[in-house]
Amino acid sequence: MSWHDVLARAHSYFEFINVYESRALLRSLEVTCKMHWTRHARVLALEDNSAVSGSWSKGRSRAYSLNQTLRKRAALECAGALEAAVVWCSTGRMPMDRLSRERIVRR
Repeated sequence: MSWHDVLARAHSYFEFINVYESRALLRSLEVTCKMHWTRHARVLALEDNSAVSGSWSKGRSRAYSLNQTLRKRAALECAGALEAAVVWCSTGRMPMDRLSRERIVRR
């Protein structure tokens, strides 16, 4: 299986890494919802941040900023008729971390 770079974006303001990672998952879910063939499907997402992986698995978080993305996730899953399954994966095995490690993303 080959991996393709779909989304890459630089951030112009500071937030905690947990929020960045959660927003990246949310953005990938937004893109997936626009694909008509993903209706009534389960989408597998790999995540190397244990706080984000745990909050997405439970559907809630103590952090307000993470809860905001989780609410948007619930809305996207209902609107797109799909379910996102987030699985923790070690950082060394993350296929898409190459985006942030090997090249500079322009603003």
